Amino acid sequence: TATTEIYTRSIVGSVRCVQETGINAEYMGFINCVQGMAEGKCAIHLVEEGQFVHVLRIFNSNIKGTMKVGFALSIVKGIGLRLAHVLLRVARIDATKRAGELTLDEVNRLNEIIADPQGHSIPVWLYNRKRDRKDGKDSIIVSNGWDTKLREDLERMRKIRLHRGLRHLWGLKVRGQHTCSTGRTGSTIGYVRQKKQASFLQTINTCLLYTSPSPRDLSTSRMPSSA
Repeated sequence: TATTEIYTRSIVGSVRCVQETGINAEYMGFINCVQGMAEGKCAIHLVEEGQFVHVLRIFNSNIKGTMKVGFALSIVKGIGLRLAHVLLRVARIDATKRAGELTLDEVNRLNEIIADPQGHSIPVWLYNRKRDRKDGKDSIIVSNGWDTKLREDLERMRKIRLHRGLRHLWGLKVRGQHTCSTGRTGSTIGYVRQKKQASFLQTINTCLLYTSPSPRDLSTSRMPSSA
């Protein structure tokens, strides 16, 4: 737009003046960015004051509006960084935008793609829920749906008394890890602590042995005096 061109020209002119004087060498990163913008290598987004959203609500998750869109979507449970960039490419959303610059139409497009990924030509190997046990379909589960499916799977494994379900029920490690030297939580007492307790009890017993009166002393104390 005309506003962007005027803004760009003014910045480039000021940068050239700074380069000629050689004063602000510490702002070379900013200078390179503006030069790239002037040459068309990078873009700048100007948003009016009332349009930028600082806290965005997407998929029942709070997202900072100052983050890049791809990294902001990866905060949502069930969406990784690779899937987030694929969603942006399919929805035709600029990946250099900030999350606070997303419009309502763009958010609705993301919802439609996640609701029907096969209809938007997203490969199946990107789905996080394959061959569901209830309907046998492949889908992308996000946010609250992810928690619901996880809870259902754990409950099913507990009901059929599966080994994994029992390990989950007992709060133990599930994937074959060692449990002797790691994950010692709760009332578990380690070897060093047991050794300290044993030495402490032995010290107490030794002290009681030397301080307590012997049976001979007790017998003499009970005898009446010769007087």
